[in-house]
Amino acid sequence: MLFPGYRVSFFLLTIGQFLSVLGSGISTFTIVWWLTAKYNSGTLIAIQLIASMLPGILLGPFLAPIVDRLPRQKIMLVCDLLNAVLLVPIIAAFALEKINIPLLVLFAVLSSVLAAVHQPTLLSACSQIITPEGRGKLAGIREFMHASKSVFGPIIATLLFNWFAVSQILGVQLLTFIISFVSLFFVKLPPLLDREKQGLWTANDDYKQDLIEAWHFMRRNRSLSILLVFFMLVNIGITLPSILPLLVTQVFHAGPGVLAGLETAYGIGWIVSSIAVTATGGFSQRVQALLIGMPACGLCRASLGISPTVGLAMGFTFLYGVVGPAVNASSTSIWLEWVPERLQGRIFSIRNSLGQFGTTIGYLFGGILADRYGASLILVGGGVLVVAVTILVILESSLFSLEQSSLSREGLAE
Repeated sequence: MLFPGYRVSFFLLTIGQFLSVLGSGISTFTIVWWLTAKYNSGTLIAIQLIASMLPGILLGPFLAPIVDRLPRQKIMLVCDLLNAVLLVPIIAAFALEKINIPLLVLFAVLSSVLAAVHQPTLLSACSQIITPEGRGKLAGIREFMHASKSVFGPIIATLLFNWFAVSQILGVQLLTFIISFVSLFFVKLPPLLDREKQGLWTANDDYKQDLIEAWHFMRRNRSLSILLVFFMLVNIGITLPSILPLLVTQVFHAGPGVLAGLETAYGIGWIVSSIAVTATGGFSQRVQALLIGMPACGLCRASLGISPTVGLAMGFTFLYGVVGPAVNASSTSIWLEWVPERLQGRIFSIRNSLGQFGTTIGYLFGGILADRYGASLILVGGGVLVVAVTILVILESSLFSLEQSSLSREGLAE
């Protein structure tokens, strides 16, 4: 799975980022529930979540060449350091009871810009030290890291709520950023210069041309473009964070414990599935896994909206968590296989930006419509949208070409 000599580096890289993602899960749950308890507004929650994504969506493709130009280890070091610096005034504002919505939004905006650089850098860095046969397992590890955010983040945050103030809980994320920052000093990645000599990576002195090359690659490859648009559209329908707190308060008339329970059920399913993907490398027929798994996600979301009890709702969130990683890992494996390494930083940034654009639309309209029509109706409508989009993609049929062994990454790059 790993190239010789990089086992320790891969371990340090994944452990450090795992802790960072876990800390992010704790702080995200803490801030979202603080907003819910104080304002009980889906619109405000949506604004906060949009602020945490929109800047990265808009700037991500333009920042993407940085990932392919500069040493990826240094990029991640700078991102972790700046994330820690940004978090300090937020902790102080909560401690002094001076926190307000504009300050939280500003924090989310700046964090989003850093994430737009850090996320594709991490995936590209892992891709540098992993063999082609390990791409499916890498996708599974990536899903496991994010699943842990959904499982352990809410659990830890809920427990900490009983004994600590919000400022102290956010201090946990600050600690994880510091650990991640320190661990990166001991990570060794293949030098980009050596890889350029091997013909695996080429530097382009023209920044504008770097951007054009990435978009030209996407324009020439219809199947990948369809996959990109497919995920952007379904992300509108499967978005949950801005609606789930309102489902808890509007339908179940409960508190943070029930919200944590729903998110934990989802996360447990995610962890179980991601471990299976990591162990097996995922499905061999990845496009079929996408086109079967995606409508299953939509049906789980719709069923969540009509669940009469908390127990049944937890069951559907668990099933949603089981199906999601199989879909996401299949998609990630496809991108890792068909995108040349020299373009991965730029293409992954474009992929993240457009995928998160759909999520942002889901946050915006999901929160606003849930305030007006109720969380249950919006969950059902989102599930129907996911199923409808999947049917259209199946009828269009371009995605099936990604299963053909006659295609090659080199051919796509030409």
